[in-house]
Amino acid sequence: MTSVDEKIERPRPRPPYQSGSRATWHAIANAVVLAWFATTVFTVFARDRLPGADWVPVHTFLLGAVTNAVVTWTEHFSTALLHLPAPARWWQVLRLAVLNAGVVAVLHGSSGGDAVLGTAGAVVVCGVAAVHVGTLIVRSRRSLGGRFAHLVAWYVGSGAALVAGGTLGALMVSGQVTGSLRLRVEAAHIHANLLGWVGLAVLGTLFILWPAVLRTRAHEDTGRLARRSLAPVVLGLAVTVGALVTGTRWAAAAGLALYGAGTALALVPSVRTFRRRRPHSAASWMVAAATGWFVAAVAVDLVMVAVHPADEVAGAVGPLLPLVMAGFVGQILVGAMMFLLPVVLGGGPAAVKRNSALLEYGWKTRLALANAALPFIVLPVPAWLSRTAWGFCWRRSACSWCSRPSPSPGPSAWCPSRPSRVWRSGPCSPPSSWSSR
Repeated sequence: MTSVDEKIERPRPRPPYQSGSRATWHAIANAVVLAWFATTVFTVFARDRLPGADWVPVHTFLLGAVTNAVVTWTEHFSTALLHLPAPARWWQVLRLAVLNAGVVAVLHGSSGGDAVLGTAGAVVVCGVAAVHVGTLIVRSRRSLGGRFAHLVAWYVGSGAALVAGGTLGALMVSGQVTGSLRLRVEAAHIHANLLGWVGLAVLGTLFILWPAVLRTRAHEDTGRLARRSLAPVVLGLAVTVGALVTGTRWAAAAGLALYGAGTALALVPSVRTFRRRRPHSAASWMVAAATGWFVAAVAVDLVMVAVHPADEVAGAVGPLLPLVMAGFVGQILVGAMMFLLPVVLGGGPAAVKRNSALLEYGWKTRLALANAALPFIVLPVPAWLSRTAWGFCWRRSACSWCSRPSPSPGPSAWCPSRPSRVWRSGPCSPPSSWSSR
């Protein structure tokens, strides 16, 4: 590399206020997720006194906390992968406000029996997701691209799955579907949102997040396998959702098997990276554990879909949803935040190290207890034991969220123009290990 090349690659200095503004934005967006998380904890322990006892905690967490996190961070990663400046702050704030207004309307309308309000809220959430997808597509076409720019397609598929899943949810809330059709729509709704909205976003992010968490370079086959695995995952999910709605059990099982095969292919780079460098931090072990629970959930789901008629699938997988929420979704969310927040909030290497230590305090004990307690959430055990298991799981996550570092006043000095760095201040740019070699 010539001295000219080095000069071109070196990021230009940016005014300190940009970094501070970005840190403040992530602190605000994370506070919204934290608020929904705290609300979820309340609904779990007060669900016996709430209308829709099982429905409310699931949707408070997945629709409130997880949807906010996915929208915020898929935009964050896509901005980095496409080498584009972040969208205008007013747009991010407006989208966040509209999204959460829709979520509140869904929760209040559905649990309170107000079908019109619940349906309107679902339409708003789907609208935000559709605009998010459209924005990703437009920005992808305007960018010069990069080694991993194609990963944005995973986020597009993820958002499209939320539009589909949210539409199915709106049909149920509105009362337009009843009887066995409603049960089939419910099963399709569950698969579109968990395997699509959350699953596609997680799989697409793991290609770049996993090497970054392990402080190593992405495997050389990552880009090729990311492209090859997207089609079977998306096609398998589409077949599964459509077959569940129409009641074609074996088509749904075949679609889910294709989804599983695509997932296995997508995880090959992660496995190869794992063999080269083992997890060594709280974030890396949480991401690894969450991925393991996700693989197990897909395998169990395939069995459930294969052995039950389509109108019984929702009842069969419903009791396993808390396990998926806490084992897969909760752990991947907390693990990713433990790694990303200290970096994007910035403040220099010393601040990043200090904030990371704060988030990771006692992580080995919390991680072991939480994962050991997970099976007791769904097993037929006494109520006190189930509540204790939930307590361990929420304590693991609450300790990480409630010790959230504060945004640093100065610009971040954590610059990834060197191989040992992970993220850049200013408009997000990927680590140097993601660029073309």
